[in-house]
Amino acid sequence: MVGAGWYSPQGQQLRRFRESVDTAVGGELERTLAALPKRFEVDGRPLVTRPRGYDADNPRIELLRYRMLVASSTYPAAPWMGTRKALDTVRADWRAMQPLVEWLADHVGPAEDPARES
Repeated sequence: MVGAGWYSPQGQQLRRFRESVDTAVGGELERTLAALPKRFEVDGRPLVTRPRGYDADNPRIELLRYRMLVASSTYPAAPWMGTRKALDTVRADWRAMQPLVEWLADHVGPAEDPARES
């Protein structure tokens, strides 16, 4: 498995995520997720209902329901995993996931981030 994203966020990270999704930069995230290769699984462990403070008809309600955001690709055990192809495959997957990681770093950041809390 190759994965990247944001797992088990702290409260302030979740708040920053939802605030960002609910602005123009939320469109960047939608485009980033749409550009991921189709073999990737995207998981957000979504809430069953809308998060407090957001309307159910919000155009990004599906993203706003996310409690985490991880993209991953899984490969069954195979002989190629002991070859150069494994390195090339993992490297290609990481590169494909890089825009997601960058969006999260730019708009969510670490749990403790005094610069974002002002």
